[in-house]
Amino acid sequence: MPDTELVVAATLQGAVRWVADAIVGDAKAAMADHGSFHLCLAGGSTPRDLYALLSSPLWRTRVEWDRVHLYMGDERYVGAVDPRSNYRMIRETLVDRILVPPRNVHPIPTGGRDPEADAARYETVLRNSLPAGSGGVPRFDVVLLGLGNDGHTASLFPGSTAIDETQRLVVGVSPPMAPTPRITLTPPVINAAQRVIVLTGGALKAGALRHMLAEHGSPHEIPARVLDPDDGRLCVSVDLAACSELDAEPLHDGIVTIRL
Repeated sequence: MPDTELVVAATLQGAVRWVADAIVGDAKAAMADHGSFHLCLAGGSTPRDLYALLSSPLWRTRVEWDRVHLYMGDERYVGAVDPRSNYRMIRETLVDRILVPPRNVHPIPTGGRDPEADAARYETVLRNSLPAGSGGVPRFDVVLLGLGNDGHTASLFPGSTAIDETQRLVVGVSPPMAPTPRITLTPPVINAAQRVIVLTGGALKAGALRHMLAEHGSPHEIPARVLDPDDGRLCVSVDLAACSELDAEPLHDGIVTIRL
């Protein structure tokens, strides 16, 4: 694994709050540097809590949302109003509650009949909307990701050929044991980000987290091991329960940052 900042909070709420603070700080820094902030969002239940916090009355004024562009790391190939849609969750918990211009919101298209064709369309959106980083790869300021019980992140699942992708930035995938295809960002564009943040929690994630942070291991078995920002930072924000298989000091209150 690359150099990693592991942030361990006593509770999941603490881990969520740390990420919210990090996003606010990174947004201010990005706007000061190049005038806008490009944030890639994750689906799932834990990010839902983060979006609810960021859009709450006490937090939403801390970010100049009119200068923010929002993107997605992955999406199920379903309609935008489908209960399974990541974008529907993001819209209901964040987009509809903040003053972000509609033109700055970039959901993954799922309205066609071909996930690969819509993946190519989204790659064009990234290339046209994001500033170019090293080697001309579009660069997010922050990519937010989750961690599955099986070690997947975005829609990069164990054994997927998308883990080895080096050219395409967005691809269609067919997850194992799932009837619905998905579209996902690939390692080249994720690892080009200024900062990659993994947010997760709970005892069920302990094994995946241990394998993700282990000195040795294969991304084909634990896809989150593919996270290795080229010249950015990798941060993992978790609660104490997720660290039950790590050598971490017990916490009763507060947050500890561990450099790995």
